[in-house]
Amino acid sequence: MTSITRYVPANVLCSQPWLNFTFEANASRQIRRFHREPEKQLSMKIKFIFYLCISLFHFINLRGAENEQLSPESNPDDKATTLEEGKSFVTSILVPRDEKRALELFLTAGLQGDPLGYFNAARLLDYGAVCIELNAGEATVLYAKAEEALSSLEVSRLNGEQLYSLGIIYKSGLGGVPVSREKARDFLERSSELNYPPAMRELGMHLLTFQEGKSKEAGVNLICESAGAGDLMSVLTLPVLSQRTDIDGQQRRVIEIARNTVSKKLEEAVESDDVTATFRLGTVFVIEEKRVIEGIALLEKAARMGSVESLFSLGFVYAKGKAGVKKDLKLARAYWEKAAALGDCRANILLDSIDE
Repeated sequence: MTSITRYVPANVLCSQPWLNFTFEANASRQIRRFHREPEKQLSMKIKFIFYLCISLFHFINLRGAENEQLSPESNPDDKATTLEEGKSFVTSILVPRDEKRALELFLTAGLQGDPLGYFNAARLLDYGAVCIELNAGEATVLYAKAEEALSSLEVSRLNGEQLYSLGIIYKSGLGGVPVSREKARDFLERSSELNYPPAMRELGMHLLTFQEGKSKEAGVNLICESAGAGDLMSVLTLPVLSQRTDIDGQQRRVIEIARNTVSKKLEEAVESDDVTATFRLGTVFVIEEKRVIEGIALLEKAARMGSVESLFSLGFVYAKGKAGVKKDLKLARAYWEKAAALGDCRANILLDSIDE
């Protein structure tokens, strides 16, 4: 059997202990892609965790959908239902991860006339891991379809997620669209004004990277606000952000207040047996490596409450070991077997990678 460490380059494993919590196939290609983007000076830790928080899916043959046209007569309710159902297979901590099904649903939503269906499908193919193969060519086609469809609509009628998608497309030049920081910032600002947390986080990073002075302060505030709105990536970004050398004392105090506020909200939700909050707080504790034992206990609690994602994460904790927790491949296998039995495709694949 092949070692699980094949999923991450050895040099990354040695230098980035936080990565041990979650391995994804093709991680090295993802990291190289981050270095090619304009924000390459941002922490790789921030960027990598972000792309782990988004959905990653099985590859399927898309050629049959390439020549399909958007249907203007599609029922909006049908589109929304299909898109949300697709998201549930990759973002819900309760629904077993079924990446192939999610990708099929996103493509269906796109054919029904929802540009976000194409955008989400492209993201999965562009950052495929564990259960799918990367297919940059198909992703480019789908990004282009999403951009064309979104750009044909009145900007004033776009919702936060649609504006955010356009911002990402222009930020990275996806789908053959020329990179435009000006357009990217405009769409991200519009989305942030609608209180869409991922856009607030992305705009905050943009301001920290390309601006100075008050813009930098605004960037910190946006990321803190996004964390307060429940964006897990933003929550995980806060401790990394506070360590940046270009962050002053006042900004660090703002970050610390935000961290304490978020932790208090999560802890209160955990006491109310909120499974999502339990999973999130456990994840934060484990990744930050300061309260690993408590984090494991929370993940175990979330697993007992029905969180398949918690079972998958616990497998990773024991597959490599964490601060104060010894490596235990038998226990890792036990958690992944439970996740696989519930339908998680990633667990099935990683079970074959454990060295015993």
